[in-house]
Amino acid sequence: MFAESLSECRLLASQAREELQGLQEAPQQERAAKSAATFNYLREADDNLKMLQHQAKSAPVAERSKLAQEEQVLLRELQVIKKELEQARRELLLGSEGGSTDRLFLAREDRKRATAVTSTLERGRTQLKMANRSEEHTSELQSLT
Repeated sequence: MFAESLSECRLLASQAREELQGLQEAPQQERAAKSAATFNYLREADDNLKMLQHQAKSAPVAERSKLAQEEQVLLRELQVIKKELEQARRELLLGSEGGSTDRLFLAREDRKRATAVTSTLERGRTQLKMANRSEEHTSELQSLT
């Protein structure tokens, strides 16, 4: 299963690299579409990478170090393509059409940290909404008296 996911991720990486090369050579009117297509390949590769990381974590202990090494090699390869896309977007003045690459290809620990920060912010937002409702309710009661 890990080998299949790894090969699929590498295939997506090569497709993203091909689109990226086409982006730099494409006419101006096709560049935004090529940029979006490259991002979509990278996003799919990121989804596969997440699955790989989960599979590596649940693999037998004897295999984990080998799988972790393969994961790191793939992660570095994907990060290089991501940086090349970001650079091409800057050079060609494309902006982040198609999606932002900031959250792609994070290490397992970085994903956990980002998820924890997001959930903490969501809890804070929920508490703030509740406090605002309570304040509005209190204001209404005071205005009635």
